Amino acid sequence: MSQKSFNANDIVDWVARRKFLFGGFLATLGAAYGVFASYALKFVFPARKPPHRTRIFIGFSDQIPPGESKAVNLPSGDQLLISNTGKINPVTGNTFVAFSNSCPHLGCKVHWEARREEFLCPCHGGVFTADGVAVAGPPAQSGSNLKPYEVVVEGNSIYAVVEEV
Repeated sequence: MSQKSFNANDIVDWVARRKFLFGGFLATLGAAYGVFASYALKFVFPARKPPHRTRIFIGFSDQIPPGESKAVNLPSGDQLLISNTGKINPVTGNTFVAFSNSCPHLGCKVHWEARREEFLCPCHGGVFTADGVAVAGPPAQSGSNLKPYEVVVEGNSIYAVVEEV
């Protein structure tokens, strides 16, 4: 039987190889934990995509004369109330405004009162300006305004811009 003798170079090579393999193992383990952590964070904090906005045809401008309103059902199940205030809004360049017709206090249906130029909630006396800002009643006390919708008028057609569900 022959015994193999080890010299110092063999031992140094063996230790270096062992350290290299152990370092590779630690690097692989660290990468695996990193991938796991990234997926866990994506699960806990999902990416927020901006809502997709689309235009809904409301009707023709001659169908809603000044001082009149029209309730429209949206695909989301909500209703919006589009009103012709009769006054040109300098921002939009048209006379139409659209808001959710649900009062933010208890969800009662608001309506446009043309002679007062206000939206009124019949349940608890909520009053909103033509801009949807609460000025009286429980909505004003809580600082809750009507949810606005963007209105686009192209020619004779009226569209409301809504977020898709």
